[in-house]
Amino acid sequence: MLKYLLLIVLGLSFPHFSAKAQKSGIDFDTIREVKYFDIDILGQVMVINKHDELSIINPIQKRAVPYQNDILGKLSQVDITNPQRICLFYYDNQTIVFLDDALSETMLIDLGDWAYYDISAIAVSNDNGFWLYNEVDQNIIKVNDQGKLQTKSLDFRDINMADAKVIQMKERNNELYLLTENYGLLIFDNFGQYVKTIPYLKGVNDIQYLKNRMVYVRKGEGATFDKKALEENTLQLGTNILQLKIWEKQAYILNHQAQLYISKPTR
Repeated sequence: MLKYLLLIVLGLSFPHFSAKAQKSGIDFDTIREVKYFDIDILGQVMVINKHDELSIINPIQKRAVPYQNDILGKLSQVDITNPQRICLFYYDNQTIVFLDDALSETMLIDLGDWAYYDISAIAVSNDNGFWLYNEVDQNIIKVNDQGKLQTKSLDFRDINMADAKVIQMKERNNELYLLTENYGLLIFDNFGQYVKTIPYLKGVNDIQYLKNRMVYVRKGEGATFDKKALEENTLQLGTNILQLKIWEKQAYILNHQAQLYISKPTR
């Protein structure tokens, strides 16, 4: 059992749960066992269940609309930077799918049609293009939605980052963040130029990028990293955490029992 928590949401059941967060105005209504979740800039909660079905819970309209694509296989990555242009990546088929805010398909891209292969991570850019990480060539490239090359980084071997295993790639505030298994967090500018590495974040699997800090889970506990002070602070949220996001001073927590709930974090 999780201790030290004042739960705002409770009422979890297996394999589905139904719960309500009164303060946030968000309804969690019959959501299946959660594998991954994220929160967009509007406060909408995106949930992926164990069947790779994606739902969006909208705090204003209070509705959930599902999306699933069994043909493309396992859903590898989701980027909801732009709520009206949700990006899904299916690694096994090297395919990118874009959805609108109603979770209807607007574009399907077979990267092989553009002669891009061995792509292991993607990220949406702020100019409606997207970034691709090629694990074999060991570089990042930025393309527009027609596949035309916009910019390209140096070979990672030239910056002593050979065989980087990218877990997550996100563009925030004109910087590109590559979270890796073996080097920690790699930071590039908007032109694909290497800026710096934060090796302390090695071992983290998912990061939420806020203005001056990063939120993540380390060894089952919630933590934040101050980008200016370069220091970590632990959040008192228990020790059974798999994934964590902060929104309007509330902590959205996914635990190892695939249960999503809300708590108010303290330090």
